[in-house]
Amino acid sequence: MRPLKLTLSAFGPYSKCTVLELERLGRRGLYLITGDTGAGKTTIFDAITYALYGEPSGENRDASMLRSKYADPDTPTFVELVFSCGPQRYTVRRSPDYERPAKRGGGTTLQRAEAQLTYPDGRPVTKTREVTAAVTEIIGLNRDQFTRIAMIAQGDFLKLLLATTDERKAIFRQLFQTGYYQLLQDNLKLEASGLREDCEQARASVKQYISGLLYPEDDLKAPLLRQAMEGALPFQETVLLMEELLEQDRKKDDQLAQELSGVDRKLEEVNTRIGQAAELEKTRNSLRQARQERAALEPELARCRALLAKAEEDAPRRQAVEQALSALETELPRYEELTQARSELGQTEKLKTKAEQQLEALRQEKSTLTASLTQQKEARAALSGAGEAREKLRQEDDALRRRQETFQQAEDDLARWRDCLEEIRQAEKGYQALRQQQQETKLLSEKTHAALQEKKDSLTLHANDEAQREKILNQRAQTLDRKADVERLHTAAASYQTLCRQVEEAQDAYRAASRTAGQKDQIYRALHQAFLDEQAGILAATLEEGQPCPVCGSPTHPHPAQLSSHAPTKEDVDQARQEAERAQQAANAASVRAGSLNSTAEDRAAQLLDQMAQYVEHPALETAADQLDQARQQAETALSLLDAQLQEIQKAIAEKQHLTREIQQLEEKAQSLSQSLERIQEQISQAEGAQGQRKGQLFQLEEKLNAQVETLLGGCMLEEAADVLTARRCQLDLDRVMLDRSIAQAEEQLSHRNALDEAIPTAEETLRKLEETISHHREEVVGSQSRREALQSQIARLEGQLTYPNAQQATARRDALLAEKEQGAKALQNAQDAFNACQNAAATLDGTITKLSGLTEGAAPIDLSAETVRRQDLVERQATLRKARQQVQTRLAANTAAHKNSTEKAAHLSALEERLQWVAALSDTANGKLAGKEKIMLETYIQMTFFDRIIRRANLRFLVMSGGQYELKRRTAAGNNRSQSGLELDVIDHYNGSERSVKSLSGGESFMASLSLALGLSDEVQSSAGGIRLEAMFVDEGFGSLDEEALQQAIQALARLTEGDRLVGIISHVSELKSRIDKQIVVTKDRQGGSKVEIQG
Repeated sequence: MRPLKLTLSAFGPYSKCTVLELERLGRRGLYLITGDTGAGKTTIFDAITYALYGEPSGENRDASMLRSKYADPDTPTFVELVFSCGPQRYTVRRSPDYERPAKRGGGTTLQRAEAQLTYPDGRPVTKTREVTAAVTEIIGLNRDQFTRIAMIAQGDFLKLLLATTDERKAIFRQLFQTGYYQLLQDNLKLEASGLREDCEQARASVKQYISGLLYPEDDLKAPLLRQAMEGALPFQETVLLMEELLEQDRKKDDQLAQELSGVDRKLEEVNTRIGQAAELEKTRNSLRQARQERAALEPELARCRALLAKAEEDAPRRQAVEQALSALETELPRYEELTQARSELGQTEKLKTKAEQQLEALRQEKSTLTASLTQQKEARAALSGAGEAREKLRQEDDALRRRQETFQQAEDDLARWRDCLEEIRQAEKGYQALRQQQQETKLLSEKTHAALQEKKDSLTLHANDEAQREKILNQRAQTLDRKADVERLHTAAASYQTLCRQVEEAQDAYRAASRTAGQKDQIYRALHQAFLDEQAGILAATLEEGQPCPVCGSPTHPHPAQLSSHAPTKEDVDQARQEAERAQQAANAASVRAGSLNSTAEDRAAQLLDQMAQYVEHPALETAADQLDQARQQAETALSLLDAQLQEIQKAIAEKQHLTREIQQLEEKAQSLSQSLERIQEQISQAEGAQGQRKGQLFQLEEKLNAQVETLLGGCMLEEAADVLTARRCQLDLDRVMLDRSIAQAEEQLSHRNALDEAIPTAEETLRKLEETISHHREEVVGSQSRREALQSQIARLEGQLTYPNAQQATARRDALLAEKEQGAKALQNAQDAFNACQNAAATLDGTITKLSGLTEGAAPIDLSAETVRRQDLVERQATLRKARQQVQTRLAANTAAHKNSTEKAAHLSALEERLQWVAALSDTANGKLAGKEKIMLETYIQMTFFDRIIRRANLRFLVMSGGQYELKRRTAAGNNRSQSGLELDVIDHYNGSERSVKSLSGGESFMASLSLALGLSDEVQSSAGGIRLEAMFVDEGFGSLDEEALQQAIQALARLTEGDRLVGIISHVSELKSRIDKQIVVTKDRQGGSKVEIQG
């Protein structure tokens, strides 16, 4: 990518439209952008970046602040860049949001941001985001990559050089897209944490499933099952017990199912017989009811037959009504004809009256128009000579205008002669002022150079202050890390003591819960045994004399067992069992919690002793707090000493910075004064040349004026000519006013004549058309009279032929006949329907009686009371069996689920523990948490490869800039194994063979190192961006801190970047660069506001 042409309008300090033809700089080499401070050198780079990506080059500039404060309100703000990429040329234009004057009314309105990219074939892209995306695709770089590779912005030099490992990680993550490795680290950490939680949940689930086993209290293996539920047996043995229990309950369930099936079959037979008896009684009741209803229907049937006979006798009356209705329907259309004739007669009367009125109005209009036409013809004859008069006045006007222009030219020349005299006098005053300013500026420049040399001598005394401060800061940072670690360990020791107390409390809680569970179990066992002992008494209470005993079968019961007064019920036994189970579950939970806390406490103790060993000589858990307090006091004492040393060195550095600022200000002031002297001398030379030109102009004006005065006035002095010319011109102006009035009158008369020429033929044509209209209306009146007479004759004929006087009376009679016809037909239909309904009901009842009589004849009798008692016995037996089977099925469902879930969860737990083992190891490795190893994360390891390549590229230039003294190197050994490392940077001093931190370099050395690193980063990013080739590169400021030799070496290193048709632009106000770099873009401030730019060389 190579910029070819840049246009700025009302952008930053450039208030007007400014065009930079960048092609004039050539295709390779260095060029300098220089000029006044704040004039807008960096704005050129901002404009290029804004045109391409919609954002300036630096981080502290915003696109909404780019509107020039010096620009005229009507001047639009935009940037247009023509650039090439390969053989193709593209044009991109952008404008930001800014306030502009409203086109309608007062005030301002917001001009929205716009963007347009034009391809070589003329195809445009207009939306802001689409333009940015298209530019990124064309160049192959986004905005961040472009500013890192092609445009190293002001203030960005030291960011990468002095960054920490974490800061460099963030920079490299964005440039080299290594965030995916960080995402992998985080995902591994989350997965390991989730697996640990899943393992704990799986263990708790297995215990919970086993504790939910159900079994009969009298089961022979009840003690073993209780031990399994308490977790006292191995898991495989517990599984075998559950399988035996399930098989036992399945057999019991099959036995109960067969017995219940037999009871259900007998109960179904009894229910069938009971249903048959009930159905027979219901049929007999229905038969009696049907016979009663048939006898009651006979009187209603006779009444309906009589009504039907009466309705059939009215048939002749209904026939007469139908004949009268038919005749009236035939006559009704002629009533409509009568109504239409009467309506048309009324309309004809109205039309005749209206036509007579219009005829009279037209006759009056004709009379008025005839009189007006006569007057217009008389006025036209009076204005026949208006054209010749106007032409004569126009000739007089042309002659007067030429004389006025001659006098006006003489007055203008006389005014220019006076202005020229005044300019000569004012220029002489300005020339003398410039001479005085030149003397004052020269004296001030000599004083400034003397003060500058004095400050530079003082600055040499502070050469090593930064290195000393860096050394103290490193020691202080290490001491702070040590203190922070000690305080963290102190907190960890206190947390460990708290955890030990929690372990003791959990163990006490477990012992209490275990005792409670034992007591509840003993109570349950005692109640269960007492309940079994009392079963004989419960059975004896149900025995009856003469009935066989269900146990021994004897019909006599001489000594039945007696119930105890304190015998427990089954509900008491069940409640005691549930309380014992809940107590056992609570004891199991307390055991799990105590074991987990104890394991955690042992891990914490081992970690605490291992970490204390780094700061305490003989660590012990009993005296950990005292040992750590002593270590913290030692760190605080060391910090106090380092803070005192840091305060002293900070004062010295502040003094150095103050001296540096003063030197920079004095250098800028000296440079400004030198430029002022040059500018003043140039202004003096320009003033002398301009004064000579003014005097030549004055001589020419005097010669011209003398000739004009001689011609117009007959000769007089130039000083007197102005008054005479003014008097003559005033007389000419008065003559001109009078002539204008005469011309206006002539124009008005001619216009009136032309209007009459057009109006008279129009009026004659209007009169002719009016006579034709009058004739037409006269014919309409005669036609209306004939039509009225014909309609009157038609109405009289129709009135004599019709029965009723109008259609309303005829329609009313027809409606009455229709109502009478419908009433007769309805009465006949109702009588017929009533008779048919009664007849059908009687037939239906006769059929029902016959059918029910057949069902009741020959039916066998059933003993309903005996069958009901038998059914009650079977229902009670069925309920007993169902309850027993329900208990067995409940146990089967619960135990099957416990067996299935516990075995599945145990297998799942085994798989989770296996996966946790290798995921945790992988997470610790990727996140740099391996004990005793350097804390290097996976992402940092990947970035170290990029960093090494950047350093290799940077050293190619840093060795040249430093004269072979310095070389950058990535620190390979971490300062400790506790903080993250891997991207720290050191510098090798080949003069003394030492290796130290880059933060110990001086200001000029830091600039060379940071510039080399920035260029190395640019090369590496460009290489990793798919081989993108940039044919232009820009570097903003920083050269003021270099001495003569270092400046020369830096320029040589930058010159090598231009190999292969590449342009490198440097923005700086360092005066030495002006003599070293021929191609320059010079930016200057304009006193009227804004800046100007010029390409030189």
